Amino acid sequence: MRTIRKGRQPSANDTYFALVRRYPLRPIRADAEHAAALRFLTATSMRYQGTNDRGTLDYLETLAKLIEDYEQTAGHGPDLSDLSPRSALNHIMEAHGLNVSQMAAVLGTSQGTLSDIRNGTRRSGLSKQMIRRLVDRFGVDARLFL
Repeated sequence: MRTIRKGRQPSANDTYFALVRRYPLRPIRADAEHAAALRFLTATSMRYQGTNDRGTLDYLETLAKLIEDYEQTAGHGPDLSDLSPRSALNHIMEAHGLNVSQMAAVLGTSQGTLSDIRNGTRRSGLSKQMIRRLVDRFGVDARLFL
């Protein structure tokens, strides 16, 4: 274990590995592991809210990705079945913290076209290719957008 000399700021590696020692990063394979990972992510995110420490941010991003991977393979995740296609799209953007330009890149379209879809002014809505990209990227059911 490394010691930190007095007056030395901890590096990103120090904070990252300190979190790994508290909750090791490994694939999630069961509901109990999923629940524990969610509890740790929530508590740690609250504790370090607003931090700019790269080690902490890298750790939290990696743990969130492991949780997301498990949720997609285990059929977990938010129930979007009662949402309209526009509402489902907006929910996905919000849940993943994506702005219009980021989501437009995911869909392979322009920001203007995405804005028209979100506002309901595009008559045709999402194209089949856009829906396919949403399904592939977020693991949602294509029927949400039909």
